Amino acid sequence: MIDDRRQAILDNVIHDEDHESNRRKLQGLYGMVAERQNGRIAAACDGKSVLDAGAGYGNLTRDLQKSGLECMGIEIDTEKIDLARKWFDVELERRDIHSSGYADGQFDTVVFREVIRHLQLTEALGQAARIAARRVIVFQANPIWLLRLAYKVTGHHEHAQYGLGDIAAALREAGLAVGKIEYFDTIAFPLSGGYIGRQLLPNWRWLARLVMGIDWAVTGLVRLLGLGRWMCYRGLILAEKKTEQKVLAPGS
Repeated sequence: MIDDRRQAILDNVIHDEDHESNRRKLQGLYGMVAERQNGRIAAACDGKSVLDAGAGYGNLTRDLQKSGLECMGIEIDTEKIDLARKWFDVELERRDIHSSGYADGQFDTVVFREVIRHLQLTEALGQAARIAARRVIVFQANPIWLLRLAYKVTGHHEHAQYGLGDIAAALREAGLAVGKIEYFDTIAFPLSGGYIGRQLLPNWRWLARLVMGIDWAVTGLVRLLGLGRWMCYRGLILAEKKTEQKVLAPGS
């Protein structure tokens, strides 16, 4: 009989990863990329209380907490829950966003960072729309052709291949108002290898900082020219809760 974790791996809901390799990645160029991404997510959160849905190793939860937010992280992979505690001193709850048990509007903002393709899209975003009082944030890979090629070469598979447009449509279906997609990462991310690839640069701190600076400038230019959809590796979607306008009585 296959245990729950093994079945989740077979279904590509979670990955059977080399955790020590991932830890080294977080200490190198990819760690700097992730820290910048997390900073943008923190800036996009509306309100004080945040749910990090599918928190993985807990590095986003940690960074949101460091930024002054009251962030709770949830994760279904028990190995990552243990490592979040060991590596980052972050306590994650073992919960599934599809059936979390949280109350309506319990959190100001719900965040999905690089996890939405591991979930049932409509169900997960429907739950997020219920749980969030103000905003839902999705930060996800933008499947440009170079990224799709990297997945093919490395044999990396996701539970589902939702594009950013699919995610935006599902957020609207959940009753949320969706803003313009903001694109990130043109150079530093592919050079870092992310979790699934190999870092393509020597592990020198000064070089990593230089690459991050170049990435910031190039990404800014790409976005200015409206080319983010075709050249950036990541996208951020902000979705707001719709508030009903009060109808004022005459003379009020």
